[in-house]
Amino acid sequence: MHIAVDALGNPLKFILTGDQRHDVTQARALPEPYAFDRAIADKGYDADDPLALHWYLVE
Repeated sequence: MHIAVDALGNPLKFILTGDQRHDVTQARALPEPYAFDRAIADKGYDADDPLALHWYLVE
């Protein structure tokens, strides 16, 4: 489960994915259509490349 929340922790959007799907694949879909300047992600969004989440979001 992937959840986008506002600054007060109110849920804005959630996405359910299968167990075998890497979390970073939802990095782009989750915040749309909301604008944000910061993201907090757990280890599931980690990748071998430390900038993978950043590049996934800006591509």
